[in-house]
Amino acid sequence: MENIRQSCIYELNKEDIDPYWDYMITFSDTCADLNNPLFHQKCAKDVMVALGIDEKNVNECMEKLIKNNGKIEEDSKLYKDKMVYKVPEIIINGIKYKVS
Repeated sequence: MENIRQSCIYELNKEDIDPYWDYMITFSDTCADLNNPLFHQKCAKDVMVALGIDEKNVNECMEKLIKNNGKIEEDSKLYKDKMVYKVPEIIINGIKYKVS
């Protein structure tokens, strides 16, 4: 879900891209620490609040993107119901690649 959140923060700040980059850097420093990763909504919310990013607008954007894409909606439901994170993958010439 974080990739959707970041996409929405970008879309909502196209005129002044600084809030997007501030979020990306702060989220990375705060929530994506390799020693203590906190990839969850509370950490993202705390970063948005600290940076003055309108969480309500971001959440509305995320809801629209999720509802307009069945696969994302399935992944979102899986995450909300069971806290299961799916690892992104892509198939190129029949070979499956994914982040490890």
